[in-house]
Amino acid sequence: MNNLQNHFNLYIRPVLEANPFFKYVILVQFIGFFISLFKPVSDLLILVPSTLFHLHLWRLITNSFVERNLIVLLWSSYCFYQFILYIQPNWSVKESLKFIVIVQLSSTFLLVIFSLLLFISTSVVYTFYKIEIFGSCALAMAALIALKQFLPDTVLFTTPYGRLKNGHLPICSFFVFLICWIIGLVRGTVIFQIMLSLQISWTYLRFFQERGGMGEQVVGDRSEHFCWASFFPRIIQPFATLIGRFTFRSLHRFGLLKRVIGKEHLDYMQENSLQMEALECIQVKSVGTAVLAPEGWDSERKRQKALRMLNERLMASNAINASPENNQKQLHDSPSSPQLSKGFGGFEEEERPYKFAQFQQTLPPKDIEENNEELTAINIIDELNENEERR
Repeated sequence: MNNLQNHFNLYIRPVLEANPFFKYVILVQFIGFFISLFKPVSDLLILVPSTLFHLHLWRLITNSFVERNLIVLLWSSYCFYQFILYIQPNWSVKESLKFIVIVQLSSTFLLVIFSLLLFISTSVVYTFYKIEIFGSCALAMAALIALKQFLPDTVLFTTPYGRLKNGHLPICSFFVFLICWIIGLVRGTVIFQIMLSLQISWTYLRFFQERGGMGEQVVGDRSEHFCWASFFPRIIQPFATLIGRFTFRSLHRFGLLKRVIGKEHLDYMQENSLQMEALECIQVKSVGTAVLAPEGWDSERKRQKALRMLNERLMASNAINASPENNQKQLHDSPSSPQLSKGFGGFEEEERPYKFAQFQQTLPPKDIEENNEELTAINIIDELNENEERR
């Protein structure tokens, strides 16, 4: 009984307490499934590319609530459940709606344009006048992309061949539906909707989503675990990297990544030594413009974290070494205790092993190198602090 209550509090209660709009999305999906059983009604809701030229604009919204395939329906419901459980509590309602609208409308428009171009090039009537676009599989794939960004290393289950993580779900879903399409279990438009959603949602989260961080609005997510190549197996990651670079350079060339951080915020960032990592990731282009550097923010954050860890290790080591020396000095200077001889314990005053210089001489070369790195980290941090005090 306690286990059932714990599972309810962990998996069900967050969904029930979510925003009503997101809470009823799954319910609307199942209602749309039953509506799709009545073809005259569903034909008024689904989108055919040619109907946009008749200004049937409501179909851009209503087509996402119609689903005739039970496999796609269950998969979409699972993806929405994961989004409501993990992503939506960390995003605002405005940001969630913005993400949904961008992915749904962009993928639909691109699919319509692709159908039109295919009709023009091949003169096949079916591609523009008969093909039906409906379902929420594009939004479901977008939810998996957001889940990969937020919790990429969460293990879902373990198999004899390896572990399946959240980061593997997008590409695994694509290949599973590709196999289902080949054997005739799902319609062909599902594959194109998933492909377009994968690219659009990743591009938005990677380069355009505004996030708070380091006292400043950070645009995009430049972390290594969210690069385009991370969606694919390691054997084909070098080829996938080319697509990610092409996307970044294309957006940069068209000016879509031009204004990220304003010039008026740079002075504030320079005055704060804790935000030096942000300055090194900014490339000033003009008086009022700045662009994210090709290298990510994540590497600079790790470098600063390593410096802090080295600082803490050295401070702890000095504290441990200083404690025995202070005790020895107190015994030597105490009037109530007998004076220690010069050669007490086999060491003279200059030969005490607690001295850092003497201790460093007894270390092997590897340990000496580590201590030198720690001293370098201390010098860097002290220099930053001195610059801060001068200002």
